[in-house]
Amino acid sequence: MDLNTAANALRELGHPTRLSIYRELVRAGHEGLPVGELQK
Repeated sequence: MDLNTAANALRELGHPTRLSIYRELVRAGHEGLPVGELQK
């Protein structure tokens, strides 16, 4: 991923709610996470 693409992707995560969802999905790994778990 080039620098501009990475910067644009991170800009979209600038909202605190989006960032927290992204963080939880990264922690879940390849198995993913059910939507119900994200809603908690």
